[in-house]
Amino acid sequence: MFSTLRRFGPVALMLAVVFIMLHATAHAATTSTNERCGAVELGSPPTSTDVAQARYSCFAAAIPNCEAVSLTVSAHTADAIVTRTFLTEPGERGCTVAETVERSQNGKSTTDSNVCSGVRREKDAIVFSNCGRDGDVVVPAVASAEAAAAFTKTRS
Repeated sequence: MFSTLRRFGPVALMLAVVFIMLHATAHAATTSTNERCGAVELGSPPTSTDVAQARYSCFAAAIPNCEAVSLTVSAHTADAIVTRTFLTEPGERGCTVAETVERSQNGKSTTDSNVCSGVRREKDAIVFSNCGRDGDVVVPAVASAEAAAAFTKTRS
């Protein structure tokens, strides 16, 4: 019995180490993949509603634990392009949502950064509250030309 243990013990130990390493690698890969919720295109071609809903759910689910995730939403119209990137960040009062807005219209480009006061999931959208001069930013689940036009509209 001891000779069998001596013969197969190192092999069993090596297999156990390999199994633990594979499990740790799979866990690390899953963690790094979950850091980004993805991108949604409201213009042409639009992101499907199911995919958009999944990406919004990913972002909303990260807020309670302040997991590091990002969501990028872009809208293209005939005369404007707006891309908003939302990032979760731990802050003094819990989780905050930072926003970077890139706008291109009539050959001019601007980039602004804001901190939104909150985010909530609604049936047909995800709403980012009080994001700088744009106020509430509503990102609709159903991508359409109308949604893209509303999303690119600049507020004063």
